[in-house]
Amino acid sequence: MSDNQSFVTVGDWVTGHSINDELFTGFVEAVNAKLNTVKVYVTESDHKNTIGKTIETFQSKIKYFPPVEEQSRAHLLNLIDLSLMSGDKNWFLHLTEDLKVLDELEAASDSQYIPH
Repeated sequence: MSDNQSFVTVGDWVTGHSINDELFTGFVEAVNAKLNTVKVYVTESDHKNTIGKTIETFQSKIKYFPPVEEQSRAHLLNLIDLSLMSGDKNWFLHLTEDLKVLDELEAASDSQYIPH
């Protein structure tokens, strides 16, 4: 990686270790390319008191956590909860629209199935 360049951007999901060696998973809230650090909103951790908080750690201590390709209803509901906890209105609106589309697709596929 070259100077002042990051491999993650705001909104990316990452997993890694904090400077206190706490294992975590969460999404990037801010990137400081000069210091090579990221601020991550923690959604899972081996230290329960870290969950729901924003931590800062070095980019070298994290790795990109690819998103789930196929969204399920449960997955979208979990993300909606996260968007509410983080106060991200645009993300919330996007996710609720995705959920509405998924519900419509499931309803359409259910109504097309006629057992013999």
